[in-house]
Amino acid sequence: MPEMVRCLCGQTYDLMKVTVIARYADCDVWKAPCCGRTADNRKGKSLPDYRPVEDEYARRFKLLYDSPFGTVRFDPEAIDEETIRWAFEPIDEQ
Repeated sequence: MPEMVRCLCGQTYDLMKVTVIARYADCDVWKAPCCGRTADNRKGKSLPDYRPVEDEYARRFKLLYDSPFGTVRFDPEAIDEETIRWAFEPIDEQ
């Protein structure tokens, strides 16, 4: 399953397809395929080398979809019709 990330240069790439060039106790290091800069997966960096590409539909459905078993729970008190329409409108690919 692909794990898409956005590089500091703005391009996206799949972490599952990078070639690790060094392994350390706290991180792995690889060259970003888009710009060739060295990247690593250390936690707690003030400026990470990459960030996950947020799935727009997943972000929209965070309020609407809340179940590990795939059941959609609509709470009429918490979600109005406008939010439901917004969640289902098409997303423009950039």
